[in-house]
Amino acid sequence: MKALFLGPTMIHHKKTYAAYRTLASTCAAKCKEITKAKGFITDGEENLYKAFEDEMKNARSLRCFKHFETNCKEKLRTTGIRKTKEQRFFLQWVFGVHGKEEGILDADNQEDLRQRLDLAKMEIERREWEVLKREDEAYKPKFWSFLDEHFEMMGSHMVANVRKEAGMVVEDDSKPARCYSNNSESMNNVMRSAKETFLKENPCISQLNKIQFTRNVFEVVHAHQMEELHSAIAGLSDEYTTPVPSSEKQVCKLVEFCNLKLQVPDLKTEHCRFQFTVIMRHVCVDGTSTTTSASIPWQ
Repeated sequence: MKALFLGPTMIHHKKTYAAYRTLASTCAAKCKEITKAKGFITDGEENLYKAFEDEMKNARSLRCFKHFETNCKEKLRTTGIRKTKEQRFFLQWVFGVHGKEEGILDADNQEDLRQRLDLAKMEIERREWEVLKREDEAYKPKFWSFLDEHFEMMGSHMVANVRKEAGMVVEDDSKPARCYSNNSESMNNVMRSAKETFLKENPCISQLNKIQFTRNVFEVVHAHQMEELHSAIAGLSDEYTTPVPSSEKQVCKLVEFCNLKLQVPDLKTEHCRFQFTVIMRHVCVDGTSTTTSASIPWQ
């Protein structure tokens, strides 16, 4: 399992294109290698992915499948289809069943997506009528229309040929892997846990301002991760282990990354490759957050 580290973080007041573009341009200026990324994954916030698209001209913007599944569940809930068993039929039409049957989002390209979506229309609308027990012909089913409204998004950020262009690994079914921002969400949970711990220990504070968040959440999490990383290099960490470097250059890079000055140990002949997943977190002062991730190879 890859170790996950807190990456560039921006605390901002508004979820505007200008705010996100500031983060994207700053990341590109500080981390030159990020421009080599073939793709990046977001939770689908328009201003967010457009800002990174404009900064990373050669990268494909991918949409997290898990976030879109959450959007689908929410649409079903507001439509009146709230039970998990009732929702399963609709979700399987969209996402399929891994290793058993394909869904709409297993489409190879936009043309294939259009065909799959149109073929699913009758069954999806019929089932919605059944579940809601709507016998009046005046009722217009909502879930298929929701999918149709998101056709352009799915075709531009989720179908197989887009994932392939973004460099997603090809799996056993000969299709590129689906994209998830699980790493980013894991870091969200780490940050959220640190925030909750601080608020619990300081009951007089109900809401963190930017300075409090930076000092008592971000810096605390970052310091702990760096301490564990330093310990991992010496083989003393309870959380991380480091791969065996294949060259003195890689050892120096790892040490430089940790901002440490260590003597280079005897190197083994085992070869390995490093890949960092840069997690870019955007924390809005209203308490919500979004994340972007991009994998960068380390040769």
